[in-house]
Amino acid sequence: MSVCCCQSQHSEFTSKYQTQLKDAKKLIEDLEMDKSLAVAGAKQELHSTLESKDEELMSASERIKELDAENEALKHDISQG
Repeated sequence: MSVCCCQSQHSEFTSKYQTQLKDAKKLIEDLEMDKSLAVAGAKQELHSTLESKDEELMSASERIKELDAENEALKHDISQG
């Protein structure tokens, strides 16, 4: 086998390797971006859910206060009787 042939094969192999390496790096970057977007989306959804639950809790707390006040008024009415 001649030196020229070996250099050509080596050059071809190097070129293919560099292309594969470049493609692999691009794939890793894309996957990292997808992962980051998925995490951000999940955090946003969780935050939204927590805000909604906080609103529900505040509403329930207000309703409890109203019912307690109504209960006290009824107790007062019964005792006045």
